[in-house]
Amino acid sequence: MKIVTVIGARPQFVKAAVVSRLLAQEERAREIIVPTGQHYDANMSAVFFEELENPVPEESLGIRSRAAGQANGVDRLDQRHRLHGFDIARPRRTAADIRRRGERCLAEEDGDARAHAHIFRLPGIYGAGRNALEMVREGKARRIEKPGQVLSRIHVRDLGSVLTASMDKPNPGAIYIVCDDEPAPQHAVIAYAATLLGMAPPPLVPFDDIAAEMTPMARSFYAESKRVRNDRIKQELGVTLEFPTYREGLAAIHARMTA
Repeated sequence: MKIVTVIGARPQFVKAAVVSRLLAQEERAREIIVPTGQHYDANMSAVFFEELENPVPEESLGIRSRAAGQANGVDRLDQRHRLHGFDIARPRRTAADIRRRGERCLAEEDGDARAHAHIFRLPGIYGAGRNALEMVREGKARRIEKPGQVLSRIHVRDLGSVLTASMDKPNPGAIYIVCDDEPAPQHAVIAYAATLLGMAPPPLVPFDDIAAEMTPMARSFYAESKRVRNDRIKQELGVTLEFPTYREGLAAIHARMTA
């Protein structure tokens, strides 16, 4: 299986490192790292690949700043979007727009890309070294409340199980929603992590009170609220989630931290 990982802003470097280490253990998977190039200073890009031991990129989209991407990068993306037989989506207003365009490109593609493509729609990924426990322990966690808003997530080990099961039962053209069984508000996850650590949870802060000081990326997580179903990974791929909710996942991580 050939997997193209497109990395943009710095938080994605950390998330990608967890997945890359997992894929490196699977002989049938070959990951291709494609940074957008928006962080072109070595201290904001190259150092992440070195310290996180990410695979060395084979391509870069060279977008640099947002303005440069809008002014010059779109044409370059059109010229270079067929990387290793895959289409890279032209930038749009939201990440969801980019994903949808990428999926449409794959559906319309001729040849091997379309014949072998599998699409995995991923939520937030957590695991050892990247989780709510670490944030609470380091004093970086905030409990943000936006009524009715929930987020989906997946433990990296369950993500690995889904990818492996798909390799065992390939179904070209399939679209899999990969998430656990319980979409939950961010503040509930942070509160549970604090409970496991025996610490007082951070105070609950209304989203509207702090939205103005949040980065555009942070605000984007609260722009939508979706409850999605993961039936297909269970029924078609036969996956049984090791961590069906964030509670089992965080409890297992905490047990390893305190062992």
